[in-house]
Amino acid sequence: MWYFHTEGPTRMDPRDVGVYREQVAPKFNRTVRTDPNLGLMIPLVVLDFDGLHGVYAGVEWSLGDIRVTSLPQPSPPGARVDAGNVSGFSAQLEPGQVFEVPPGFIGAYHGDIDAAGNRLRKYLFAYSVPEILRSDPTYPKVQWNAFAATGEKPSSWNCVESKYYPFIDDIAPLGFEEVMIDVGWWQGDGWQHGSEPESHSVNWPSGMKKAADYAHQKGMRFGLYWTDNEDMATIEGRKVRAQRIKSLFLKYGADMWRSDMTRGPVLQSNYWAVKGFYEMVDTLQREIPNFQWENCSGGGRIKDYGAMKRAVKIFMSDGFSVLHVRKAFYTGSFAFHPIQLMGHLGIEYGQTWRPYRPRGAAGMKFAFRAMSMGAPEWFLDAPNGGNGNDPWTEEEKAAVKRAVQTYKTKIRPLVRRADLYHVFQRPDGQRRDGIEYYDPESGKGVVYVFQPSDDAEKGRIRLKGLERDRTYRVNFEDAAQGPSLMLGAELMDKGLSVELEGDGVSELVFFELVR
Repeated sequence: MWYFHTEGPTRMDPRDVGVYREQVAPKFNRTVRTDPNLGLMIPLVVLDFDGLHGVYAGVEWSLGDIRVTSLPQPSPPGARVDAGNVSGFSAQLEPGQVFEVPPGFIGAYHGDIDAAGNRLRKYLFAYSVPEILRSDPTYPKVQWNAFAATGEKPSSWNCVESKYYPFIDDIAPLGFEEVMIDVGWWQGDGWQHGSEPESHSVNWPSGMKKAADYAHQKGMRFGLYWTDNEDMATIEGRKVRAQRIKSLFLKYGADMWRSDMTRGPVLQSNYWAVKGFYEMVDTLQREIPNFQWENCSGGGRIKDYGAMKRAVKIFMSDGFSVLHVRKAFYTGSFAFHPIQLMGHLGIEYGQTWRPYRPRGAAGMKFAFRAMSMGAPEWFLDAPNGGNGNDPWTEEEKAAVKRAVQTYKTKIRPLVRRADLYHVFQRPDGQRRDGIEYYDPESGKGVVYVFQPSDDAEKGRIRLKGLERDRTYRVNFEDAAQGPSLMLGAELMDKGLSVELEGDGVSELVFFELVR
């Protein structure tokens, strides 16, 4: 049995374990619980038979249990799966209330755990992600969250207009497609704010509508954070929160609403709150043209199939380091489509939060690639160094601009359509790590390779999913060596050698079917 942690509530230290694997022996009994405020487990279990075949089961709900128990002897070896509401659940319905059984799904696969994930991701893409992700090939967008760049001082939870416009001028030429204004743009102090989403009259004298218009003029989409603690189990709570969210779009011209829990839980841990929240988001989707929800609740706590059916992307965890973001992606990519897994890189933790500053072209590429295996997002200070960091060099700007362009033209189509393979172990900061994408339909793929230190073991990388008797052209994004031709069998059995030197370096290895 495989199951997966949300990676949601951790902050200072990345989890040592995110992917769990247990033998289903006699008397086996394991309950996987999902809770929108505790950030426990993703509501998915995979029952795998020796890497040959298996089944998976999941629940499209933000609060509930999946219980796996072995069949009692003398029954044939096997397991029973019960999934839905939390154990001991009961509900008293008022007149006119409707009870909805939490919907679930079950699937079968041939192959190993990656085969299970690839089957599941095809189902999710076809039936259980927002329609815009299916229909628009320019998703996922490359986003920059303005938290570190627009604070009134480094790590401040108050953002200011005076740093916003130079920041936009900086990132638009690099190819970024979205900007998100995070916490502290409203009347109040930092995460404290009034009951209504009103622009801070001193910090944002021109208001958020002008900020949105300026981002649009520069060719970028514009998002706004908003949070409150209205009870989603009540009609009044849903009505109040929905009206406030509407104002972000209709009054300020936002393209996205970003949730979080600085004022209280986005979603309370009870059945009726979950049902009510989904109803509210579905209503906003119908009533607001091009409505989009960016899902965050203290970093990845609401990481489940009911929420992800409605969110264009999820803030994967509450850790922001180059190691943490790779760990969170590794775990989440077993269970979700990478088109929704947002990179969120840019803060170092110590006694205080410090904006992260990659160094040199290689450092910039390592950082960008670490957060762009799915949906890219940076929390960095502006390239002009307006909030405490030194400005970027021209070489660093050129490296990021090229990395953004490579993502848009060569990687994004793979994120959308390709199979995903975990060809390395989960990142640990010591060994090399990364992933492989391969799209059998186009015959194109890429391997991300991250080398934390020069001491990391440099073994050959065995690819997966290729056609054994077909030839592939292999190209390195950075290495100054020409393309080579290799058989699929050689790439999978013998593996690929990638020569990297130094600490914190990376490579993108592209390969394409030629005959």
